[in-house]
Amino acid sequence: AGSNSGTLAAKKDNERSGLAVLLVDRRNERLWLNVSHVAAEVRRLPGVRSCSAVKFEGRSLAEQMRLVSAADVLMGIDGTGLSNANWMRPGSSVIDIMPYFNQVARPDLSSNFRRMWASLRLHVVTDHARETETRLPSRADHYMPWCRRCLFSHKLHSTKQTANPALCAVPHGSLMWCLDLQDTRISHARARELVSRVLL
Repeated sequence: AGSNSGTLAAKKDNERSGLAVLLVDRRNERLWLNVSHVAAEVRRLPGVRSCSAVKFEGRSLAEQMRLVSAADVLMGIDGTGLSNANWMRPGSSVIDIMPYFNQVARPDLSSNFRRMWASLRLHVVTDHARETETRLPSRADHYMPWCRRCLFSHKLHSTKQTANPALCAVPHGSLMWCLDLQDTRISHARARELVSRVLL
């Protein structure tokens, strides 16, 4: 019986080894288009015990806290869903993927989150979606007809003046429409690379 108990204990230790990765999905805007495929890819990484995707919308605060406190790595497209990292254990990791062009147009985006995470002793990896990984849904063309052209023009900037599509200038306060309506499809290779940064 003692031998069997030792074997079961060793098996449980093996099951606990490796990191539990939680991918933050979204229901409405700023969708992660291939989150289920990325989850399957990350599960194959050495050093990863589990990887699953979750939508926090509609879940109770207690359930959100339970899910996140059990994770070693929280990864997602920048947004309020990642604020749940506040419930992670010290030493855990957050991978925050900024939508395309935000690093230029809004370099301080989510700096408040990063300050909180630093105070909680979380390891933070910040990266940015590339143009090839970015999709604008068709509704963007309805809300702002010039949005698609401006976003990918590399000339987008904020101004307090009237919108001028020829200059890819958007009225102050409306800039986030171009930057927040994006959906993202992260390549498998880059997803592996981002998670590998916290496995070291």
